[in-house]
Amino acid sequence: MTKRNMWSYDETLEMLNVMLEQESLKAMNGRPFRKDKAFRLVCEEMIHRGYNTKDPKQIENRWKNLKKRYTDQQKDPDLAESNPFQFYDEIDMLMKGKPPPPTAPSSSPPAVTESKLYSLSISRDTEVELVEAEQSIQDDCEDDMANIEEIDKETEPESKSQPAMSSSPRRSRRYRKRPPSYRRDETPKSGLPPYKLATEEEAYRNQKKLIDYQFGLYSKAQEESDRKFLNMSRQILDESNRKFQSFLDKFLSGNGAGSQSYSKH
Repeated sequence: MTKRNMWSYDETLEMLNVMLEQESLKAMNGRPFRKDKAFRLVCEEMIHRGYNTKDPKQIENRWKNLKKRYTDQQKDPDLAESNPFQFYDEIDMLMKGKPPPPTAPSSSPPAVTESKLYSLSISRDTEVELVEAEQSIQDDCEDDMANIEEIDKETEPESKSQPAMSSSPRRSRRYRKRPPSYRRDETPKSGLPPYKLATEEEAYRNQKKLIDYQFGLYSKAQEESDRKFLNMSRQILDESNRKFQSFLDKFLSGNGAGSQSYSKH
């Protein structure tokens, strides 16, 4: 164990004092993020009091070891004779939230323990007074809210019994207007305003016009393509006919000249 991890008696007792003053066990409440915050606050207070050699993790480990020895001694009271635990009374007061009985023996140094326990009792009374003051303020707020609700409930039937002075009756601020409910045989009205419906119809008409226009352009392009194909086919056919006619004329003229020369011979 390094020197940094060693705990002196005064340092351990000061840690227990700080945990009792801050009510660290109540602040933890079994939640990890609250536990880390509680040990961090204990570390900051110890640094403020001059004990600056320990970090929150070391304080947490020290508390776990002390708590384990405390629970072991509670399970087996014979350990108090064979292996006395000098911080038993302080941890017992921290766990139970009350000072130990005056007749209980303590193995710690008398002068230091009495001064520390006296300071712990004073700080404990101060914390209890603060908690009671906060609790009384919270109770007063809850009573005020309950009175407001009772006044609202009393004024509601009175407003119903009086004649209607205006077109809109007075409503309590705790009630909200319910949305209109529809019967099964009724068709719910459209929630869209008229201008939105008109806009959708106009968009549909414009889209239909655009589709018709594109189809017309496609039809014209197809007709133009068919016309060009027919003209080209006619030109090719005419050209082929001319070539065939000229070839036939040459062939016939050649055969006629040959037959004449043969007849002369």
